Amino acid sequence: MAETEPPKSLDQIDTLIAPETDQRVVVLGKDLLTIDDRRYQLVENYREAFDREALENRYNDILSKYDYIVGDWGYDQLRLRGFYQPGNRHANHDQVITALEDYLYEYCNFGCAYFCADPLGCTETQAFAQSAA
Repeated sequence: MAETEPPKSLDQIDTLIAPETDQRVVVLGKDLLTIDDRRYQLVENYREAFDREALENRYNDILSKYDYIVGDWGYDQLRLRGFYQPGNRHANHDQVITALEDYLYEYCNFGCAYFCADPLGCTETQAFAQSAA
């Protein structure tokens, strides 16, 4: 019996986990996903807010310009908002991921379910998720 060689790159791993599909949003694992072939990690999934099908239906190409995607639920509808990395000189203060807590308190229903997805390799929202827990 021939032994198969383990995958050597992330692309090979993605191919094994998520074969070719027509879906824009593909869940790769418990907290890993891709949106239009861009890898994200769910750093917060408060009250199990993440719903792949709802994200697929609501996602718009305009969100691809943002570094982070936040989804919150209100009145049984998913609302999506994008945020930039800190240090982006073209972003207003309220468009930077460090303003996520303010956004949740000011614009979302109190205690609403929400999720935050950041591109793999970023740490700003991971720090927020740990401080909010």
